Amino acid sequence: MSPNMQSYYTYAGSLTSPECNEAVIWIIFDTPIYLSDADYRMFGKVGVGRHNFRSLQRLNHHLVFQPVTSHITTPQLVRVFDDAFKMLAEFFKNINLFFIHGIKQQ
Repeated sequence: MSPNMQSYYTYAGSLTSPECNEAVIWIIFDTPIYLSDADYRMFGKVGVGRHNFRSLQRLNHHLVFQPVTSHITTPQLVRVFDDAFKMLAEFFKNINLFFIHGIKQQ
């Protein structure tokens, strides 16, 4: 049930039940979250926000935001050092395993 947490849009909107106050930050995932019929019925039993009184609304003045990916926000130099550190860590892990287990004869 977990969506891709890096691929979504947000916008400030309103509740779907009267008074329809603009007091919600809506999150729209690129990949849908699928629910079974039983899960859907369970939401109806919660008792909060049971009725949707609003049809689809025009975007009007709402601004839609998408998060910036870490690839864009992380400087290239930091990514290079991070990759080099991971490579060295893997190298020393393999050296350590070699000394512990030795070369296995086939």
